[in-house]
Amino acid sequence: MEIKTTTKYTFLINFLIGIFFGFSMLVIPEMYFDLTGWLEELYLARVVGPFFMAIAIGALLAFRESDWERVEIFVYMNVILNFLGLVGSVWSMLIMTLPVMGWAYTGIWAFLLLLYFYVYYVQKMK
Repeated sequence: MEIKTTTKYTFLINFLIGIFFGFSMLVIPEMYFDLTGWLEELYLARVVGPFFMAIAIGALLAFRESDWERVEIFVYMNVILNFLGLVGSVWSMLIMTLPVMGWAYTGIWAFLLLLYFYVYYVQKMK
């Protein structure tokens, strides 16, 4: 089955978000923390940054594919990742005092989760 345009754009959006946050956390975490008001955890940022970049590169590779069967597992993985990220983000925001940027992260997790749910629906259900 051919990959639909919406799916391609979802991969592209995921790539851009992942590269932005991943690069910021890996290469310039001090500046990233200053801009966002987030808690300074340099070690954690430099460990999580490459993770986001790896997901972003996976999204770029998925963007380049033309066959749904070759990217379907990546979509499943992102549904799980974004669901768990959303749960962890909401949980943290409810039990901790965090900067407003925490709600932006929560929004990003929710946005990507909805995009991947929609992609799955468009590819499999229609």
